Amino acid sequence: MLTYWANPTRADTESVDGELTFAGACRSIFEAFGLPWIGGNAADISAAPCAPLIVPQPIIAPTPGGEPEETEPAATPRPGTPLRPARPVVTAPKPKRLMPNKNELEQLREQIRTWSTSGTIENGAKWNDILYLIAEQIDPRSIPVTPPLFSKLITPEMVKLQGTTTRSLDYFTLPAEPWVRNGLEAFVSLRQDTGMTLADAEYNRRNLATMMRRLERSVAAFIDRKVTRLADGTRWAPAKTFAQILLARAYLRGATRADAPLVDQIRAVLSDEGLSETDFSARCMPWQEWLTATKGFHERLRVELRAMVSLHLTDAGGGSGGGSALVDASDLAAAIVQFNESGKFDPVPEENGGLPDLYRKARELAQHWGEKRLQIERTEFSQIKSRSEGVSELLRGKDTATHVARLDRCITGIAEQLPSAAIAKVQAWKQAYVRLGPKLGEGAGTRIEELIFALEDEELPTKLLPRLTWLAQQPARDLEDVLTTLQAGERAVEELRDHARDCVREAGSGSLDDVEAVGRTIRSAVDDFEIEE
Repeated sequence: MLTYWANPTRADTESVDGELTFAGACRSIFEAFGLPWIGGNAADISAAPCAPLIVPQPIIAPTPGGEPEETEPAATPRPGTPLRPARPVVTAPKPKRLMPNKNELEQLREQIRTWSTSGTIENGAKWNDILYLIAEQIDPRSIPVTPPLFSKLITPEMVKLQGTTTRSLDYFTLPAEPWVRNGLEAFVSLRQDTGMTLADAEYNRRNLATMMRRLERSVAAFIDRKVTRLADGTRWAPAKTFAQILLARAYLRGATRADAPLVDQIRAVLSDEGLSETDFSARCMPWQEWLTATKGFHERLRVELRAMVSLHLTDAGGGSGGGSALVDASDLAAAIVQFNESGKFDPVPEENGGLPDLYRKARELAQHWGEKRLQIERTEFSQIKSRSEGVSELLRGKDTATHVARLDRCITGIAEQLPSAAIAKVQAWKQAYVRLGPKLGEGAGTRIEELIFALEDEELPTKLLPRLTWLAQQPARDLEDVLTTLQAGERAVEELRDHARDCVREAGSGSLDDVEAVGRTIRSAVDDFEIEE
């Protein structure tokens, strides 16, 4: 009845010729059909129209064709003046008659009503833009999903009304259902109807609110399709995974430790990386592989994580610039505590689904850590312990600086006596000795000796992450350099010793005193250095 005898876009009660009307339909019509009266008992008082949001475009009226044009009388030529040929009169073409057009609001209403019945909609691109304007008003945290992920999944290109595209991509598509039509019509009416009454505005707001509630559920279902839920049915929390990836990297770089205060670990996660004092090439291969795998992505992960936890406020007055950005650290704190206790990342989806590229990479890195975390700790500890034991054996109970100095005196003394012996080995030792000298002056020997004592006393953490961070603090580069230098010295001494034996055997025809004299010369050169077989 309202469709044929009333205006469905109105919801006000008026008095026409002394009779109440609702949406333009008289009360007598309701009574004639035996329908209950849904209008008010008195006419509504319309509010003064607000300033128009869209300035109406006037239609230029054409000039009537039958009216004669007024012309000025031609000037009378002076006597004796030669007559000039008259110029042809050029008449401007008359504008085409413009047919009266429907205003934009009426066009949009007609399009959306036609779409609800035919399944296709005229001017689909504009309606898709309108739908996106509505969808982006949804609070991502109410779904819940992080704002950066929401903005990557709900984009202008991915939001479509049914019948506006023929491509087979996995769009977010709304069907041609009444609640969608009513909500879209309400949205454009509230924006463009400059003469809307209070009752009409209330009616449209109710329709739009209904659409927003159902739209939020539809968006949540779309995101569930894109982001696979976890095995327990909960949604993935990418902020925790991002934080744990960055924290594991900070641990292996030696930027923080598992026993550091929570605020320091959060700062290490959110702050840009500085220069690390650790030389990663001295670490085991699994250790290096993890740092290499995260090297090209940690900056993008950190920027995305900041956007996830940002409250878009600062600690300065008024919430504007001049202070540090305020963040919601609840997910960060929970992720760090859980990671420190178990050494494992929070669960991630089993499949990529429709995740953006950066989120797919984070998921892969989380799986990589789950597979390699124990291997990283075991391999690095085994390497550190093996090298420490090797250095301890070569030092022969001496401190590092003293033993290196004795090695140099021994090799130099024998090389002076046998200048053509073991030339390559002697040169290799001299080069290694020169490189090691500055590091010993900076305390490398002391750091290595403390590491040896700690391993001998088994003063090591028992949990995975404390052990990893303890290993990250150890002088792996110094240990490798000292071990390499000591091994080069041992090889030089062994080859020089063989040459010295050959000299003794060749001197077999001489007297014992001659052999003893050679021995005393060598003994004096090495300054009581004992060569062990």
